[in-house]
Amino acid sequence: MGYEWGRFVWWLGQGQNAAAMQALCAVATVVITLVLACITWRYVVLTSRMSEVSERQLVAQFLPAVRIDLTATISSGEVRFDITNDGSRSV
Repeated sequence: MGYEWGRFVWWLGQGQNAAAMQALCAVATVVITLVLACITWRYVVLTSRMSEVSERQLVAQFLPAVRIDLTATISSGEVRFDITNDGSRSV
């Protein structure tokens, strides 16, 4: 086993295939880097979407949806304010 390993190491590093092996390793490094960059980009997009959904859930859960209707009655000189909560939680 040691003899075969020694031949393999010689074939990789010191033989006639050293330049070819360096070129293959360089190409493999570029391919692996591109794959990792694509995976990272997908995680960035997913995290951004999760953040948006979380923010919408927070707003829907804790902030009331308040509607204010202003009506003015000219004849009696009074102004009437109607404040209504259209949300699911009470104010």
